[in-house]
Amino acid sequence: MVEACPRPVKAASNVSVSRSQAAPKNHAAVVLLQSALLQAVQQALHTEETEGLLLALIGAESLDASEATWMKLRRAIVEAMTQAYYDRITGYAGSRLRCRCGRQARFVRYAAKRTTLLFGEVTLRRAEYACPSCGSVRPLDTSWDLPRGRYSRAVVRLVSRVGAELPFARAAEALGQVAGLSVSATEVRTLCERVGEKLGEQKAAEAEAAEKGELRPPPAADVLIVAADGAHVNTREESWKETKVAVAVRCARSIGAEGPGPLKAQRTEYTAHLGSADAFERQLYWLACRQGERGQEATLFLGDGSPWIWNLADTLFPHAQKLLDFYHLAEHVHQAAKELYGEGSEAASRWAEATLSRLRAGEVEAVLAALPAQDAPEPLRKLAHYLQANRSRMDYPAFEQAGYPIGSGIVESGCKQVVHARHRQAGMRWGKAHVQKMLDLVTCLRSHRWEAFWATKPAVA
Repeated sequence: MVEACPRPVKAASNVSVSRSQAAPKNHAAVVLLQSALLQAVQQALHTEETEGLLLALIGAESLDASEATWMKLRRAIVEAMTQAYYDRITGYAGSRLRCRCGRQARFVRYAAKRTTLLFGEVTLRRAEYACPSCGSVRPLDTSWDLPRGRYSRAVVRLVSRVGAELPFARAAEALGQVAGLSVSATEVRTLCERVGEKLGEQKAAEAEAAEKGELRPPPAADVLIVAADGAHVNTREESWKETKVAVAVRCARSIGAEGPGPLKAQRTEYTAHLGSADAFERQLYWLACRQGERGQEATLFLGDGSPWIWNLADTLFPHAQKLLDFYHLAEHVHQAAKELYGEGSEAASRWAEATLSRLRAGEVEAVLAALPAQDAPEPLRKLAHYLQANRSRMDYPAFEQAGYPIGSGIVESGCKQVVHARHRQAGMRWGKAHVQKMLDLVTCLRSHRWEAFWATKPAVA
């Protein structure tokens, strides 16, 4: 115990010596960088553009006028400082270096690359070497993970974030006004689709892993709610085409003094696919796996009665408690009442409310028995067929007693957020090859997967 005391003291001494030796070197580097940045600022302040801005500041007669000028001046100065900094970053490692293949590569030249950063445009001067085996080698491209295209990853992230919310032309305008980025609507679209394509590739890879049992789901939630629906997008090739949308919600059961309380949503994720139900099946299973695959207390599946939805539910979630969305049911009942008694009539309202009250109370068989079987009017026969097809998925009393939702409002909201808000604005028509990339972009954002995606440093720049 006594002998152990000097060891940390000695280690601390070594550290302090190391730091003291490094301090002069670091200080010298800081001084050199300060000098380069100050020189860049001085040069920037003496250009024709900045002298004009300085004159505008001197003659400014309002806060608004001076502030607008300062924004332009700040960007010019920061861009000059940024260029001065990157002039020092070249990747030069002497006249020769060992290539990754093991052979010697010789320095040839500095290759210029114009790049748009968040702070403005800079020219990167990368040392280029010639390798007998590999050809041109630019070490900085690899060590600094430089973009292949014109824009930095940070710029692509910002542009695609805004483009996921706004039409491309409005996004370009907003980026120019708020961030000072000069991008066209076409460039916004290209970058959005590039990010969406990468997201689609990641989703496909994870979905394949989920099918093989290689995607480890998080711990099961108390209750997992899954719902699916369709929303239409106007395409150039086929006019209006259905986009299949699904949502999975992890819920926690609150516990109060009197026992179990209401459910509380913890995390909501979406997926959307423009295509067949068979192709959507893999995505739906992937989505559920990301949310824990099933709930400890229950797994719930809600749908509007479309056969493709129940087919997927039976295939992927045979253990789930399935329920016909009560509000879609109400639409069918009110439609039948309108056709029978006339739109807006008191008789239609009374009949619809009485029928819905009985269905919500669990009297499905009684309602079916009361509907004429053979010579009934068409509206009643259509309603009877709808009820027959969904009679096993209408246990509303059990759901309400357990505190479960009886409506698929979560997926209705998802359709509005994922499809309607971005893809169904006035005059919009989409190419099928483009819309899926945008769907993947928007669902990533709405599912709060945005930060995790960019943390992987995707190759999108």
